[in-house]
Amino acid sequence: MSCVGSPYVINEIIDVADFHLRIKAEEGDGTRPILILNVGDGANPVDQMFVASNGGDISMSGLHLAGEDIFGIKTLRIVRINGNKSRVSLNDCVLDNSGQSGFRLNADSIKVFISNSLIGRMGQLNDPSNGRFLDNRGHPIDSLWVTNSVIYDVTSRIYRHGSDAAYLHHAAIDQCTFFGSGQWGFTFSPADELIFTNNIVANPVFLGYTGEQRFAITIDTFRDGDYVDISYNNFFTAPSFDAALPLLSANTGDTVRSVNGAYFGPQISNAMAASASSTTNFSEVLEFANAPEIQQDFIDNTYDSTATLGSWDFSDLTPDDVYSLLGGEQAIDRYSTFHDFSYPESAQSYTAGNNGQKIGADLSILGTDVKEDFFVRDNILFYPNPVSNELFIQNLDQGDLHSIMIYDLKGVQIKEQRVRATNAVVQLPDVSAGTYILTIRDNKGNLSSRTLIKN
Repeated sequence: MSCVGSPYVINEIIDVADFHLRIKAEEGDGTRPILILNVGDGANPVDQMFVASNGGDISMSGLHLAGEDIFGIKTLRIVRINGNKSRVSLNDCVLDNSGQSGFRLNADSIKVFISNSLIGRMGQLNDPSNGRFLDNRGHPIDSLWVTNSVIYDVTSRIYRHGSDAAYLHHAAIDQCTFFGSGQWGFTFSPADELIFTNNIVANPVFLGYTGEQRFAITIDTFRDGDYVDISYNNFFTAPSFDAALPLLSANTGDTVRSVNGAYFGPQISNAMAASASSTTNFSEVLEFANAPEIQQDFIDNTYDSTATLGSWDFSDLTPDDVYSLLGGEQAIDRYSTFHDFSYPESAQSYTAGNNGQKIGADLSILGTDVKEDFFVRDNILFYPNPVSNELFIQNLDQGDLHSIMIYDLKGVQIKEQRVRATNAVVQLPDVSAGTYILTIRDNKGNLSSRTLIKN
């Protein structure tokens, strides 16, 4: 189905079982359609907006999923995956104001693909341990792919694994910007393959800690045949965030400790030490165009059990007049503009990518003109990117595709290959290092493209 306009009120939790639900914004200019729940009782949170149950897959494009329901109560999770082997794909979407997590991963062998999206305000300030972007409840994950996305203002952590049983088969996180995770950064489970490249991780563990050492990124163990690539990333803590940490004792001058300079846990550090690419990670404090202000009351009151906290501070942005209306006298601040994480071209990060590109997410071209995208429509996964010799392409929904082409930046075609099966392998050992355009054509002649980097 497609949708246009705003807002849309959902009158029941959408539970998808034994079919593939596709929702995308209709082509055209304007703000994203916003989906708001009208299910709760005005006093208690709803468990989730969308559920992928057994046999159910979900694909969304060009949408704004508002975690705050019609009464102003924050829905616990925006998307929950309950069905083994289910797939969820989001492209060019906004998710905000979840009471607990953006995604609850609650089944085995699932696939999650997130691209060109913005996820913000995960968790409530009066319950910081429950705020997560991805919350794995102890389940093995087949594929996790997050690319060119911004994730910010998360009370607890970006990724929570739940238990050692929740291993990752294939995880790739590339060209993303992460800003402000309160208690941890990423706590990964055991992994067969973990690729973490070209990302900016700003102000992780901004609440500080008082006991056991914490890190921006950790992993429990690696499995047999494991592969880890954590390279070309900028991990930094702004001095203003360190200065915001409170005193624990006025007599001794002890303060809450910062994670600054201790970004990698032991297992990650050991794995990185075995790779020369580990030297490509660095720490550069960036001045973003319009990042959220430090929420001093949240930091201070985290260490005061008697404190009562409110909501994330968005006072530097203007609520959308249409999105904020509920049809009656009550109005809730909802936003169609968001913080800006662009940074100066003079920064080291601007050319620090694995192919000389700027690192972090770039959402500047997204959001107003949604077109048919086969990569989203047909759940097409391509990896690795960057690629060395072999590019693997999975046409997960067995869409009606014709061929795969690769072009250089001058528009010259250097490869073409017919799509004859669900999985394809494109051999690229003879292709020079550089940036290319991967293009897919369907049998009607329509095209969709993605950027491909060759090492």
